[in-house]
Amino acid sequence: MTDQADTRYTVDSVDRAISLLQTVAGEADLGVSEIARRSGDSKARAFRLLQTLVRRGLLARSSDGKGYRLGLAALMLGHAASEQMDLIRIASPVLEEL
Repeated sequence: MTDQADTRYTVDSVDRAISLLQTVAGEADLGVSEIARRSGDSKARAFRLLQTLVRRGLLARSSDGKGYRLGLAALMLGHAASEQMDLIRIASPVLEEL
Protein backbone atom coordinates (compact mmCIF):
# COMPACT_ATOMS: atom_id res chain seq x y z
CA MET A 1 0.00 0.00 0.00
CA THR A 2 1.41 3.41 -0.94
CA ASP A 3 1.61 6.46 1.29
CA GLN A 4 -1.03 8.13 -0.87
CA ALA A 5 -3.44 5.22 -0.34
CA ASP A 6 -2.81 5.36 3.40
CA THR A 7 -3.97 8.99 3.56
CA ARG A 8 -7.46 7.98 2.46
CA TYR A 9 -7.95 6.64 5.97
CA THR A 10 -6.44 9.51 7.96
CA VAL A 11 -8.07 12.48 9.66
CA ASP A 12 -6.32 15.73 8.81
CA SER A 13 -6.99 17.48 12.13
CA VAL A 14 -5.66 14.48 14.09
CA ASP A 15 -2.56 14.43 11.89
CA ARG A 16 -2.02 18.15 12.48
CA ALA A 17 -2.54 17.80 16.24
CA ILE A 18 0.08 15.05 16.35
CA SER A 19 2.45 17.31 14.41
CA LEU A 20 1.97 19.99 17.09
CA LEU A 21 2.64 17.45 19.84
CA GLN A 22 5.85 16.39 18.11
CA THR A 23 6.91 20.02 17.71
CA VAL A 24 6.43 20.71 21.42
CA ALA A 25 8.10 17.41 22.34
CA GLY A 26 11.14 18.54 20.35
CA GLU A 27 11.37 21.92 22.08
CA ALA A 28 9.28 23.03 25.04
CA ASP A 29 8.09 26.55 25.80
CA LEU A 30 7.43 27.57 22.20
CA GLY A 31 4.64 30.08 21.67
CA VAL A 32 1.68 29.75 19.32
CA SER A 33 3.31 31.73 16.50
CA GLU A 34 6.46 29.62 16.47
CA ILE A 35 4.54 26.35 16.74
CA ALA A 36 2.29 27.45 13.86
CA ARG A 37 5.31 28.42 11.76
CA ARG A 38 7.10 25.12 12.35
CA SER A 39 4.00 23.04 11.68
CA GLY A 40 2.87 25.00 8.64
CA ASP A 41 -0.50 25.81 10.19
CA SER A 42 -2.17 29.18 10.50
CA LYS A 43 -1.84 30.77 13.92
CA ALA A 44 -5.62 30.50 14.44
CA ARG A 45 -5.73 26.80 13.59
CA ALA A 46 -2.65 26.05 15.69
CA PHE A 47 -4.20 27.92 18.63
CA ARG A 48 -7.43 25.89 18.42
CA LEU A 49 -5.52 22.62 18.20
CA LEU A 50 -3.24 23.62 21.08
CA GLN A 51 -6.23 24.54 23.24
CA THR A 52 -7.80 21.15 22.51
CA LEU A 53 -4.56 19.37 23.45
CA VAL A 54 -4.35 21.41 26.67
CA ARG A 55 -7.96 20.57 27.51
CA ARG A 56 -7.18 16.87 27.07
CA GLY A 57 -4.00 17.15 29.19
CA LEU A 58 -1.61 16.25 26.38
CA LEU A 59 -0.13 19.75 26.55
CA ALA A 60 0.13 22.29 29.36
CA ARG A 61 0.95 25.98 29.39
CA SER A 62 4.51 26.89 30.31
CA SER A 63 5.08 28.37 33.75
CA ASP A 64 5.30 31.86 32.21
CA GLY A 65 1.99 31.30 30.40
CA LYS A 66 3.51 32.18 27.02
CA GLY A 67 4.40 28.76 25.66
CA TYR A 68 3.49 25.10 25.74
CA ARG A 69 5.06 21.93 27.10
CA LEU A 70 3.99 18.31 27.20
CA GLY A 71 1.29 17.61 29.75
CA LEU A 72 0.61 14.85 32.23
CA ALA A 73 -1.56 12.89 29.78
CA ALA A 74 1.41 12.71 27.37
CA LEU A 75 3.54 11.30 30.18
CA MET A 76 0.85 8.75 30.98
CA LEU A 77 0.62 7.70 27.32
CA GLY A 78 4.39 7.32 27.13
CA HIS A 79 4.40 5.21 30.26
CA ALA A 80 1.56 3.04 28.95
CA ALA A 81 3.42 2.57 25.66
CA SER A 82 6.58 1.47 27.44
CA GLU A 83 4.55 -0.97 29.54
CA GLN A 84 2.95 -2.46 26.43
CA MET A 85 6.16 -2.86 24.43
CA ASP A 86 8.24 -5.97 24.70
CA LEU A 87 11.52 -4.07 24.49
CA ILE A 88 13.65 -7.19 24.89
CA ARG A 89 11.96 -8.83 21.90
CA ILE A 90 12.20 -5.64 19.84
CA ALA A 91 15.86 -4.99 20.73
CA SER A 92 17.11 -8.59 20.50
CA PRO A 93 17.75 -8.65 16.72
CA VAL A 94 19.69 -5.40 16.89
CA LEU A 95 21.69 -6.52 19.92
CA GLU A 96 22.52 -9.84 18.26
CA GLU A 97 23.95 -7.97 15.25
CA LEU A 98 26.21 -5.96 17.53
